[in-house]
Order: sequence, then C-alpha cells, then structure tokens
Amino acid sequence: GSAIRIENDQENSFTATIEGTQFNNISSTGEVSGQGGSAIYAQIREDCSLIIDDSCEFNDCVIESGNGGAIYVDIDYSKNFQFKIKDATFRHNKALKHNSVEIPPSGYGGVIFLTGTGDYDVDSNQIDLSGMKSDSNIGDNGGNNIYIVMPQLEEFCQYDEGSLVKGDYDDKLSNLSDVEG
Repeated sequence: GSAIRIENDQENSFTATIEGTQFNNISSTGEVSGQGGSAIYAQIREDCSLIIDDSCEFNDCVIESGNGGAIYVDIDYSKNFQFKIKDATFRHNKALKHNSVEIPPSGYGGVIFLTGTGDYDVDSNQIDLSGMKSDSNIGDNGGNNIYIVMPQLEEFCQYDEGSLVKGDYDDKLSNLSDVEG
C-alpha cells in the first residue's frame, strides 16, 4: 500500500477506520510475492478490523504486476476479525498483469484482492462489502471489482443472496467478470 500499509505481527490487535478519505491517482508496483493494493495493504489477524466508511473514494488507483488495484487484504479467516466496506466508491482502478512467468500470478481484483488462510465462518458476517459502489474498474486476469480467494467462497457469495459481497452489482445490469474468485 503506497498510502496505507498495515502489517500485523499477530501479537497486537488494531482497528483501522478510514472515513471520508479520497485516494486519487496512486500507482504502485506489486511485490515479488504478487501482493499489491496501491492505496491500502492490510494484514488482518486476531481481533483486528479494517472499516472503510463515510463516502471514501478510490479513483485511478493502479497496481502494476500485483493484485488489488486499490486494496489488498490478507486475512486469517479462522480468527476473530472484521473487514467491512460500509460506504465507498471505486472508479477507474486497475490491477495490471505482469507477463513474466517467474513471478506469482498478477492482475486480479481491479479494486480489491482478498486472500487469506484458514476456514471462514460464513455466518459470522466478519466480511461485509455491501457498501461498495464501483464504476469502470479493470482486473486484467479477473475480478474487475473484486477477486476473492477463500475455501468457502461459494457459500460466502451465496449467503443472504450475495448481499455481503456484491455491493452495487446487479445480476441483470452488471458484468459477471466484475466479481470473481
């Protein structure tokens, strides 16, 4: 994260609440591991929270050779945590792929790349992206808006008819490639 980087040593808890903030024209190059998030990079572990609220805007955030054009989040799904987008707009963000086969895959999640370890309890509602509004984002390899890696992905996406993950995604009007995992 060129603007905000939250690394957690698993010994300390934190709550990061980002409100009414604009992230504009941020470009970054992904790490060798394929990580990214030009605006925000966060490791979320036990008793940690990342909340984005109050009309935040992410405009023209670009990660080259990484994942998560605006935000990259690495969660320990088996722990007690929160990752919530309550009110944010994402416009013209990009995750650009690297053409080399020597680095991990890149270009996933034009807005958000969400990954982690452990099993996620879908009933916990610890991840809620329902306040996400998006327009014209690009993930070169998939997930123009969001790309999620988790063992319980299907259950998470189907929970409450997808209300926690789809933001302003509409089955009739939106592209299926906007939300992938």
